Amino acid sequence: MAHANPGNDPVTTPFEAQTDDPEGGSTWFISLASVVVFIAVVLAVCVLYFNVENRLVEEVVTDVPVKSFQDGKQVQLAQLASYEKYSETDPDGKTVERIRIPIDRAFEVVIARQAGGATR
Repeated sequence: MAHANPGNDPVTTPFEAQTDDPEGGSTWFISLASVVVFIAVVLAVCVLYFNVENRLVEEVVTDVPVKSFQDGKQVQLAQLASYEKYSETDPDGKTVERIRIPIDRAFEVVIARQAGGATR
């Protein structure tokens, strides 16, 4: 049997001959550097995402309703400081006329009733 291989060397392919990593240090360095860069990129994306999300939450939740709450509070305070007639519908369907009085006057009425011994 004639071989194209001169000498007594067994016939091997280049892949069979090299079974070991020639330079382990460079492979470790590249692997560790890649992991560090990957972790840094993931952390940077998380920080950017949550900063944008927090700013959006502050703008939408905190800033917008404050104006409507302040307006509602002003309306309620105006109602507490004035006399007004209004009607309510009871659960049985009967309409009842009510009178709203200023809260300071209501305190005086309650204190006068309690001092007089009235229960209601």
